[in-house]
Amino acid sequence: LVFIPVISEGFLAPLAGIDVQPSAPNVGKPRLVGSDADQQDNVLYEQLLALALVDKKTDRLPGDKCVMQEIFPILAGQRLEDGTLSNFFADGNNATESGGGKYPTTGSPATTEGVSKFLAENSVQADVQLSVQETVSRLLNLQSVLLHNQKLTPAQAQLVLQYKDAVLNARNDLEELRSAEPVDPEAVLEAEKRVEGVVKILK
Repeated sequence: LVFIPVISEGFLAPLAGIDVQPSAPNVGKPRLVGSDADQQDNVLYEQLLALALVDKKTDRLPGDKCVMQEIFPILAGQRLEDGTLSNFFADGNNATESGGGKYPTTGSPATTEGVSKFLAENSVQADVQLSVQETVSRLLNLQSVLLHNQKLTPAQAQLVLQYKDAVLNARNDLEELRSAEPVDPEAVLEAEKRVEGVVKILK
């Protein structure tokens, strides 16, 4: 099992709610500040879950049902007018900040608790007590692909739009299942597999 997240400013900026600059872009929802006021964030949830599972590769305990072999991020800059991608890091995205704000140096309780609960329900013993900054830093320090200065053909551009729509729909379905009462672990697991499948098909 390999987790291949496509990481962009739109992916990270909602996680960076500390010292937000007045000129920072509107991310369409409250940014994370690392307090009880945070809502559960689906992107952070996926990052924490992936890191917890990949750590089990060298720390597997009897009864653990799932181990992730690798995490291989794809870093994508912003789309420019000429159709090329800007440089992800030159845009100001790094292990401490993104989108005009900084990541909390504490965990985000609602998301951390959600991941811990899901792992426990699926018999996986793992520690997910990472701060938001530590979580992003670990991902960005992994071997990855950096996409920039690449112009897409019309067909490729259409595929990117299809990818975004498909992933958004799959993640929305997953978020609804995670917030349902009571949570159905099997349904959540199937929804996570669908998200992973969409990424594999459209990447």
